[in-house]
Amino acid sequence: MATPNGISEIGLKAMTLEEKANGIEEIIEKRHNRIGIVNRSKLAIAGDINSSFLENQDNDGLWTSCYLIAESFRYGVTKSEDAKTKAKRTFEALERLETVTGIPGYPARSYVRSEDLLAPSRSPHPKNWHPSPDGKWQWLDDTSSDEIVGHLLSMSLYHDLVADEDDKKRVVDLIDRIVGHIVDNDLQLIDYDGKPTRWAIWTPDSLNRSSNWLYEKGLNSLQILSSLQTAYHFTGKAKYKKVYQHLIEKEGYAINALEAKMTDPFDISHSDDILNFLPYYNLLNYTPKDDPSYPLYLQSLNRSWKAVRSDNMPVWNVFASALLKEDMDLNIALREIQTFPLDLITWSVENSHRWDLKVDEFPGRGRSPQAYTALPSPEGNTFRWNTNPKQLDIGGGGKTEVSGTYYLVAYWMGRYYGYWE
Repeated sequence: MATPNGISEIGLKAMTLEEKANGIEEIIEKRHNRIGIVNRSKLAIAGDINSSFLENQDNDGLWTSCYLIAESFRYGVTKSEDAKTKAKRTFEALERLETVTGIPGYPARSYVRSEDLLAPSRSPHPKNWHPSPDGKWQWLDDTSSDEIVGHLLSMSLYHDLVADEDDKKRVVDLIDRIVGHIVDNDLQLIDYDGKPTRWAIWTPDSLNRSSNWLYEKGLNSLQILSSLQTAYHFTGKAKYKKVYQHLIEKEGYAINALEAKMTDPFDISHSDDILNFLPYYNLLNYTPKDDPSYPLYLQSLNRSWKAVRSDNMPVWNVFASALLKEDMDLNIALREIQTFPLDLITWSVENSHRWDLKVDEFPGRGRSPQAYTALPSPEGNTFRWNTNPKQLDIGGGGKTEVSGTYYLVAYWMGRYYGYWE
């Protein structure tokens, strides 16, 4: 291709899926590991990886958890010492997110060293930085439910697939502190100021008795049931089972979970898919199959899968296949990870001019035009789990590079369950 700026050649390079995964691992080590935290890197010069730099971001806890999920499945498949080392390092970063706050069971969104420069939060909802009790760190408050679902799944997988006996105890203690904090505070995550955070709320008074939580009612019911089953599975403490039973029998949370994916068609948040699918894994694996609510959880997952099926997101295809124990478009998942780009830079991509793409009568979130069917990853810049794969035009501008955990989780989880070599 010739442009006024020069000539470029675009070609296909033959490699195995594992070689692609190893290449992404190298990119993460070079440009995405910030004191154990794994997230996007920024590019001072658009498209120039030599200008890469790292800074704190609001959901560092969630995206770091996603990397731990990938490394845990990778170790489960390969027993690689490299995977074990990286998994342990990442678990310790998640553990530090809780210890730096000085509030037992309350993990921060992010942390930096006390002498580091802070990138201000870009969220419209106020978030504040605080010093750690020992003065060595600063941490970001207003922790979201995103962080909690990521922590609980990733640490459970680390415990089951990677950890030695000492680390298993650390994992169990940390899960106990996090879920214990939530249970002891009326199913809410209580912030530095003694008030609930904006999104980490699972109490019936909000979900069942406030119209403000209509869209989150099923989603958050699913999350807290999964959290309680996870804590009970690892600790055996009766208090978690007692609250679980109360929510099932008195508050109808299993019924609520049947509508875990409910939203205005003009405001579909793909971040909610993470909040939706991650809790299913522990809920279905740690709930006994003779539990009366178990069929409802399967029904909920089936419904959620149908809602996202047309997105062709390989991570959800693999999650649904593993949990429902049947082929949920694994051929599409394989195609997507085969064509996933090696270039992880978020370039601007325009597709709205294409005559071959049918435009959906419903626009996407923010009224962005979207296609009726999902675009393949190389054509639509779908790099992360919270991306709309049908969005026609993406304005990345080449100023960030993603970490590639989206690919790593889909690939290694698929390998772990025997879906591909």
